[in-house]
Amino acid sequence: MLCTRVSRHLFISLLLIGVLPVLAWPALLFANMMNLAGHRSTAESMLLEPLLRAFTWGTALYPLCYFICMIRAIGASKKTWHQDAVIWSAIPIAYILALVGIFAAITLVA
Repeated sequence: MLCTRVSRHLFISLLLIGVLPVLAWPALLFANMMNLAGHRSTAESMLLEPLLRAFTWGTALYPLCYFICMIRAIGASKKTWHQDAVIWSAIPIAYILALVGIFAAITLVA
């Protein structure tokens, strides 16, 4: 019973943490559109272009990842599969950490 209660609290906490970037998403989407329409210098590193595209598309598609995982996590929690609910609610956090890693690589390459 205790494990189920801890899993439920962890599942809810991860979903609440994961929704925070969705709140800033409209501003990021506007910046992403400007980035996609922008003109690039030809003197940039060959590694920088794919990293910028990955970061741009990754931030643009985050709400889709979050809402799919949220629906799956809530569905798993209603079927009392609390471990699956925790895993589904942790995927958006891992996604954000991957985007942070891409951003760190961009700053190193640029």
